[in-house]
Order: sequence, then C-alpha cells, then structure tokens
Amino acid sequence: MMRASADAAQQWWLLRYEHTVHLRAQILRQGWSDAYVNKHLSALRRVLEEAWRLGGITGEDYQRARSVKDVKIERGPAGCYIPDEVIGALLATCLADDTPAGARDAALIAVLDSCGLRRAEATNLAMNDYGALTAGRLRVVGKGNKERHLPLSSFATGLLERWLAIRGDGAGALFPRLERNGAPRMKNGRPRHMQPQGIADILTKRSQQAKTRRVRPHDMRRTFISNMLPVVDAIKAARLAGHARPETTMAYDLRPATELRDDIERLRVPPVRPLNRRPDDQRALYSSPGPAAELSGALEKR
Repeated sequence: MMRASADAAQQWWLLRYEHTVHLRAQILRQGWSDAYVNKHLSALRRVLEEAWRLGGITGEDYQRARSVKDVKIERGPAGCYIPDEVIGALLATCLADDTPAGARDAALIAVLDSCGLRRAEATNLAMNDYGALTAGRLRVVGKGNKERHLPLSSFATGLLERWLAIRGDGAGALFPRLERNGAPRMKNGRPRHMQPQGIADILTKRSQQAKTRRVRPHDMRRTFISNMLPVVDAIKAARLAGHARPETTMAYDLRPATELRDDIERLRVPPVRPLNRRPDDQRALYSSPGPAAELSGALEKR
C-alpha cells in the first residue's frame, strides 16, 4: 500500500529528455537483460503518453522525452528445436500408458505438434472448438482475442478421436484436468480446464518417462514454426502461428544448421571449365566498342 502511494506521488508529467536519458543510464547499470531493459523503457514511454493525453506535458516535450532508444538486441532465437525422434518418444510413452491420462496426453502432444499452439490456447480449447465447422479443424482464440481456424493432420486427428472416445462429446474443456481415477474433473457439470502450467507439467512428466531432454511448451511452438517455414511462405506461416507480423514468425526459425547446410548444397554448382573461345575472340570481346562508343563515332561523322 505504501509503495502504491509512493508511485502515485511521482510527478511523471515533469519528466523531460534529460531526465529520461538519466533514467535509461540508471536502468542499464542494473545488469538486467536487454529484453528486460527494453520492457522498462517501454513502460516509461507509456507513462509519458498518458501524461501527454491528460494534458500534463506538451507534445514537443513528450516527443523529446520518449525518444530514448531501446537497447539493440542481436542474438539468435531463444529456445531449442525438438527433433522428430524426441516427439515420437513422448507419444510412445503416452500410448504405452493405458489410462485416460495417456490418451489425453498423446492427443495433446499431437495437437501441439500439428498446430503449434501457445499453451494458454491449448488449455482454453473447448469441445465445441473441434469440428464445429469442419471436421479435422480447430477453432483457436489467441492473443488479442483473435480467432483463427487451424487444420489438424490426420495423425493428430486420429489421436484426438481416440481421446474423445474416452472423454465423451459433452461440453467443456477439450483437454480437462483429470482425477486420480481418470475421470475429468468437473466444474458446473462440465469438464474443467487445466491451467497453462498443466501443459508444462505434462510435457515434463512425459519427457522424464521417455528419458529425453525436457520439452517445453513453447519449444513445441518454435519447432512447429521452424518446420512450417520451408513449406509455406512467411505470411501464411504467420497466419497459422497467430502472429500479427511475419517478422515475428521469422524470428522463431530454429531449423538445425545441418538442414540449412543441405539447402546450400542443393543450390546450383557453376560449371568449372574454360570459356570455349579462341584468343582472337577474347581480345575482340574486351576491345570491341560498346553501344556508347558506336553512337559517339556516328555523331562525329555527322
């Protein structure tokens, strides 16, 4: 409460360019990551914008004060690429589990692999989001309450149908929390949605059982986008991933270096052989007048 009162007492509308430059320097001394520094600078600009909207600062002073630059980030994309063998091992572990949790987790992992969903998007899926319009498709509501319809692979559809044969077709969460006996945990008479952390816990559990490295939900998303980019253009990949800009999608490309090397090897190789010309022809090639010289000679004759 005291901290909130102190923040409210700050006279943000009095900030000018010399103050925001000093604040940026102080932030840089904290030893934070570049992304965390930029997050604070963005918050500072947002406060200045509200001060300008409320009439506490002139437009000129606002533009000067907010002109402090972000820290330039030049690093490779975060996360790691999940090879097909690892995803296959996770699915094999789930399918070896003959409980309802095994069927649910196999369907969930197949959907993450097939659609590249954010974990919050996966937990928010309801029964009426699957096949409501067309069989083999998911209706997903992502960031900014934006809706998109994603096709499922036939493999993912098969595992999802296998899970639904156990779950039933009643309304509620598509991938609900389960009781110890395997029955869906209910809320208001419907299967209850799990929390986004539940997706991470499932992947961690199945990774340990499959004796693979830990698989994180967002790495599944990064892998989906990396696999999609060689197949479709960046604009279509952005639509499938639920990104507003293709540039964001391109930053997710984590294809292994060996794959990029193979792409280079598929490029054409120039023919290694001397030109099939006589010496006189080569001299003529480099000494013959070009169009400009011919035009100049014609003008002199006139």
